[in-house]
Amino acid sequence: MRILLALLLCAAIMTGAMPALAATATIVLHPGDNWIAAPLVPLNPAPTEVFAGCAIDGNLTRFDSSTGLPVLYRASDPSAFAGILLGDGYKLRNPTTSDITVTYEGLPDGVPGPDGRMSDMWVSLPGNQSDGLDAGGTTWVGQPFAHDTAVAGMLFTNGDRVLNSYDAVEEGWVDPLWTGFDASTQKTFTAGLSQFHPDETWFRVGHMYEIVTHRDNLAIIIGPTPVPEPNSLTTLALALGTGFALLRRKR
Repeated sequence: MRILLALLLCAAIMTGAMPALAATATIVLHPGDNWIAAPLVPLNPAPTEVFAGCAIDGNLTRFDSSTGLPVLYRASDPSAFAGILLGDGYKLRNPTTSDITVTYEGLPDGVPGPDGRMSDMWVSLPGNQSDGLDAGGTTWVGQPFAHDTAVAGMLFTNGDRVLNSYDAVEEGWVDPLWTGFDASTQKTFTAGLSQFHPDETWFRVGHMYEIVTHRDNLAIIIGPTPVPEPNSLTTLALALGTGFALLRRKR
């Protein structure tokens, strides 16, 4: 994800998207635990800048998928935590009894090119690289757009093959249900394809999800298509398309 961030920043500079077209991201932190993601590429990714005004020392955590270990932010050693990255997920505890709203400046949603089209976002799912097994592991994946996106439009790749979300589950690459957290209720929920009966079939803006894979060195490709409006023709088309795909599979 760090390579992707650098490429996005370079592209933004070359196309003139920064800083003239910089946007403002807003994150609301509820009292207690929050599973969050940066909705925009931060112009200054330092945690103290992105979460200015928040008590992040000892309260902000990222997850190193390659080792399977959490990394806690410490003001005494900020370099060990590194910067806030698009597509990464974080846990941030709000130790107060009130909501805290933070804002930061970032690149426009989806880092659109000169034609206005948003980019697909690739998020690495490395798996645990320290266990000597090709068995995957847990990754904290952050919603990389400043709007909700449908799980049905997400793809997975191992570098050689690209599978849709359903086939990635059927191939044993990834678990069918991914865990999110609603900070307003302090309860977990699940996201995934409707066939697997999740609580939700989309990724919420500003949210982090725990995705468990069963192969190392995968990536999830999250497209920018917003979640369709309820009862729209687009929703019907997506449902029919999924149904036809399942019927073809059963023949």
